[in-house]
Amino acid sequence: PAIIGLCEIENRKVLYDLVSNTPLVKFEYQIIHKESPDRRGIDVGFLYREELFKPLSEEFLAINFPINPESKTRDILYVKGIANNIDTLHIFVNHWPSRWGGQLESEDRRVFVASVLKSKIDSIFKSNPASNIIVTGDFNDYPDNKSIYEVLGAKQNFDTLNKNELYNLSSNLEKTENISSHKYQGEWGVLDQFMVSGILLKSNNIITT
Repeated sequence: PAIIGLCEIENRKVLYDLVSNTPLVKFEYQIIHKESPDRRGIDVGFLYREELFKPLSEEFLAINFPINPESKTRDILYVKGIANNIDTLHIFVNHWPSRWGGQLESEDRRVFVASVLKSKIDSIFKSNPASNIIVTGDFNDYPDNKSIYEVLGAKQNFDTLNKNELYNLSSNLEKTENISSHKYQGEWGVLDQFMVSGILLKSNNIITT
């Protein structure tokens, strides 16, 4: 792959070992990573092949919960770069707060993180409504949950494509028996998802053609 987003990373050395001491070494992956404020010390990270993706900027969006500022979670990693020497691509790597204590009891934390991400995406669309955006990671919520479907507004219907809206490529997995991203206590689920801006799904997009 030209780009790889990762969750549950312990530290930069893990990423270095992955790209240097495995068969991936031949692809010369570069690393984007920062130590997370998460109390368990797990981070998000990003790998890219320089000949296929050239970063222009990187930003770690901090999550500061207004009700409980002492509570910490993973940053959202935002990387902006040029894909295939053709056009700009915006990538967000996420690992949202867990469901510890129950889905409803913890939902407000994921809703807040979703609002932080939504605000950043809206600012990108405001600058350029035809922006190429990829949102991925472990959201600890399902495509139909409030944080994804309502706050992010990630659509599940692809009949009409609007360039400045998000579309959830993983939504159909929920409707497919025994095909999903993970299995927990015997049940399949789709907490790991890919969402893209509508422009990336259009047949005439120069990145994808």
